[in-house]
Formats: sequence, structure tokens, C-alpha cells
Amino acid sequence: MRTVMKYSFSDLFDLIKGTNLWDQNNDAERLQEILKTIFGKIKGTLGAKYARDDPPYTNLRQNWWEAMKCHIPELRVVPDKQGSLRHKLECYRKY
Repeated sequence: MRTVMKYSFSDLFDLIKGTNLWDQNNDAERLQEILKTIFGKIKGTLGAKYARDDPPYTNLRQNWWEAMKCHIPELRVVPDKQGSLRHKLECYRKY
């Protein structure tokens, strides 16, 4: 839980956009690969709007952040079916 909460709002913005200031290490590279996969799937649902936005999907990621940033405070920790904690953020496709 502590590692999740250590990031500020602006740090999350940098992570989502792919412009974070982390030293290049395995964790940072792995996170960026995961985000590229996620935003690649999102791009696939949006049709031609982001046709020229190739990995790492910088324009899509920035627009997603602008549309979603008001919902970031809604991020909450909830128990899953096994009783462990997971994070839940309802994402609305407004971007």
C-alpha cells in the first residue's frame, strides 16, 4: 500500500503520459510496456481518431489524462473476492 500512495498527482500524470523522471530500471521499463499495451487496446476501440498515434501513444495518453484527472481522487482500495486489496478506478471513455 505504501508504494502505491508514494506518488503525487503530478507523478501519476508523468507516469501515464510516459514522461516520468524515473531512472531507467526494470520497474520503469515494465510499467511503460504495460501502459503501452493498455493504451494500444484503448486506441483499438477509438477508430481513426488516433490513427497516427503510434506507441507509446503520447497523444492518446495525454488526452486520456485530461479527461480522467478529475476522477483520480475516486481511486480507492477495495477488497476483492479473495479478501485481498486491489485498486479500482472507474474509467469513463470521454477522451
